[in-house]
Amino acid sequence: MSFRERRYKTPTDKDIKLRLLDWIDLNGITKFHGELYDSNYFDSPPNTTLEVRYVLRNLEARELAGGLSLVAEHQKEIIAEATLETSIFGIPVQKHIGKIWLVVLPEWRRLGIGTELLTALEHFAIRNGIMTLWTHFERDCEIEEKFYCEKHKYVKTGLVKKALMRQNKPKDHLLVQKELPRGGI
Repeated sequence: MSFRERRYKTPTDKDIKLRLLDWIDLNGITKFHGELYDSNYFDSPPNTTLEVRYVLRNLEARELAGGLSLVAEHQKEIIAEATLETSIFGIPVQKHIGKIWLVVLPEWRRLGIGTELLTALEHFAIRNGIMTLWTHFERDCEIEEKFYCEKHKYVKTGLVKKALMRQNKPKDHLLVQKELPRGGI
C-alpha cells in the first residue's frame, strides 16, 4: 500500500507537509543531516558519500521490500525524517516485524511532528501486515524514552551494551517495541 501525502498544522500554526522521501531529496537530506551534526546530535561531520548511501538505502528499502521512508517539510525544507525498514539492504528479514527510525531537527521538536510521522509509520505497518515495530535509542535519552514508552506505549524489551560511540565513549542502547493492533485501521 502507498502513503498519501498530507498536511499538518503545528500548535504554533506552521504548515508542515508529510510526504514520501524521493530520489530528488538527496540535497535536502544532506542539508538536514548537516544541521543535525551542527546541533551536536551526531559526533562526526556530515559525509556526502554516506548521505548518498543512506538515501539510496531508504529508497531501496521502500521500493524493494515494502518499507516506508517519509520526510516532513516546512516551506520546502526538510525538518524531520522517519523510516520503517522491513529489510536489510533490500533483503526481507521477517515479514511481520519492522524497524523504525525517526529524527526531528531540535528547533522543530515538541510540535507534534514526531507523533504525526510515527502515527503514519504505524498505520502503514498495520495496513501492510506488520505486527511488531521496534527501535533503539541511547539508554540515558529521557526525551526518546518518554516519546516512545510513555506517549506511544512502546515497551522496553532489552539493552544493548556499548551499542554505539558518542563523544568517544561507548553508549548503551535501549530496545523498545510495540505490538500493533490486528485487522487494520
